[in-house]
Amino acid sequence: MILQVNDQKSYKIHTMKTDRFKTSRIEIVFRTKVEQEKLPIRSFLCSMFKEGSKKYPTRRDIAIKLEDLYNPYFNCYTNKVGDSLHTIFSLTFINPEFIEEKEYLENAIKFLFDMILKPNVQNNEFDLLNFELVKKNILL
Repeated sequence: MILQVNDQKSYKIHTMKTDRFKTSRIEIVFRTKVEQEKLPIRSFLCSMFKEGSKKYPTRRDIAIKLEDLYNPYFNCYTNKVGDSLHTIFSLTFINPEFIEEKEYLENAIKFLFDMILKPNVQNNEFDLLNFELVKKNILL
């Protein structure tokens, strides 16, 4: 296994190369100090980000795009580690070495950033249908 860390002052890029797996994984981790009252909000936001974005507003649109990318696994979750709260966005996908499409890796990364940077928000509000769906799921 080869581990490289690229320190960019405000963020670090960790790359690990191994020949043991046929998948690749990208994780984007946002860290902040734990504030007890914000824990449920972070969890709720993760669920909202998984429901859609501007480019993929419905679960069906997300499923179609994931199918085009050979069904990678997209997830968002929160972890409390000591006195910090981590919000993690991840995408696990087939290693590009095994795909003949030249832009496969670029498309996978673009999908991840579309989900993070372009949430389904209009007039500073989330889509009401997705909001109610997530709220109902959390209350169950």
